[in-house]
Amino acid sequence: GCTISDNLSTNRGGGLHLVQHTMGGFPTVDGCTITGNRTSVSDGGGVSLYPLNGAAQKPLVSNCTIQGNTAQGRGGGLYAPVSATAPQPNATLVNNTICGNTSLISKRENIWALFEDGGNAICDCFSDVDSNRGVDNGDIAFTLLFIGELTDPDFIQPDQDMNGIVDTGDLALLLLNFGNCN
Repeated sequence: GCTISDNLSTNRGGGLHLVQHTMGGFPTVDGCTITGNRTSVSDGGGVSLYPLNGAAQKPLVSNCTIQGNTAQGRGGGLYAPVSATAPQPNATLVNNTICGNTSLISKRENIWALFEDGGNAICDCFSDVDSNRGVDNGDIAFTLLFIGELTDPDFIQPDQDMNGIVDTGDLALLLLNFGNCN
């Protein structure tokens, strides 16, 4: 039930930067309003979560409003790093609104994470590869240009599942999200 606003970090997590302890355990962020925070160098303008790779417990963010935050790096609203070698959900997000954030290097302005989704309102259109506010044949054609190649998802996003390679899984996600962005 906290309010975290108008903070500046010279590293990650303008509002919050949470790192999992090696003994396990991770704090829960519940019912918070996280607005107007920013990073001057790195990722996670509002929130930065650092779980241990392969840890059974994932950070939980629930019932929060995360908006109006800015990251110089990825995830203007929320950032949780993804392992390219073993992509898996690295956070659990339940009933959050994550909109109106800014990332200065990524099209994924509101959130940069693979997460278990529990009914969130997230205003990124991940599958809009060509930035025309819809997922259409142009996005599929653009993605096909990168099949098999490693990509830099900070600037282009045909790697939909963020596993470090463009493959049939990415095409399946494009088809799943086909249509206009909300």
